[in-house]
Amino acid sequence: MLDAIDFGLLIWLIIGSMAGVAEMLTGTLFLLPFTIGAIVAAVLTAVGVDMVWAMVVFAVISIASLILLRRFVTHDDATGPRVHAGGGRYLDAIGVVTTDIAGESFGRVRIETESWRSLSHSGQPIAAGTKVRVVEVRGNAMVVESL
Repeated sequence: MLDAIDFGLLIWLIIGSMAGVAEMLTGTLFLLPFTIGAIVAAVLTAVGVDMVWAMVVFAVISIASLILLRRFVTHDDATGPRVHAGGGRYLDAIGVVTTDIAGESFGRVRIETESWRSLSHSGQPIAAGTKVRVVEVRGNAMVVESL
């Protein structure tokens, strides 16, 4: 039979393992603080700390880790401009139309090394080979205007 310490240790190891595996599968860094909290609680339980105190430490460590980790994930620090991900990084970038943009229909634009679905900002056709500027990003499509 499991005594209280072994049972508590087993519970914390299961919680930590499940959160760790889920973190590896999602890669969101949201579950990492709970994994850290569960590992600390497991160590405390293994040395004989009461389960209530282990739960308090789990909560405190998890919340503190979440707050500290959030700073690194959001990129909202005073050291520089916010870095856009996806198509947002190409706002105001110059590209070349590779497939005609026919009025309200999609075409393709090459921006740096990437090819993007594109729409005309004015609704007017834009021929292949025309230089354009990205004025907006709608989902996975660039809205462009002729230069």
